[in-house]
Amino acid sequence: MKKLSFALLAIFCLMAVSPVTQARHHKGKGHHIERMQHNLGLTQEQTKQIKNIHHKYKSKIKSQRKAIKAAKASLSKSFVNNASDATLKSKFSEYNALKSQLEQMRFDQKLEMNQVLTPEQRKKHKVYAKRHKKHHKNKKSCDWKRGKKGKKGKKSCHCKK
Repeated sequence: MKKLSFALLAIFCLMAVSPVTQARHHKGKGHHIERMQHNLGLTQEQTKQIKNIHHKYKSKIKSQRKAIKAAKASLSKSFVNNASDATLKSKFSEYNALKSQLEQMRFDQKLEMNQVLTPEQRKKHKVYAKRHKKHHKNKKSCDWKRGKKGKKGKKSCHCKK
């Protein structure tokens, strides 16, 4: 009975969150680009170019993340199954190579996006990126996931992490 009432309470709480609040915190696809457009004062042409760059790398990065996740799982499984040192080293090298490829993709994407921005926009973007990185350096700093509220009773983080 307690499990049923807890489940019903959880469903009720999920339904009680207003769509307006959800929309404000998670605007869905393109939210990052919209913030860039607003914060950096991007032109329509710049916004279009950045969207194209984002679209170009999105599927590549997603598939690379899946490959990294699979390689990590394989490495972990090999440890549990007492694989040989040579096998473990090989799987670790594969995992690191995949991570390195992902970082290269991200770097290439940044370079392309950087070419679209003016020198002044690059300076602004650096400030915003630094602030974002500082805020999210430790995943525990993101209170949105845990549902903690900020000073004004609103959830305090805009991210999805």
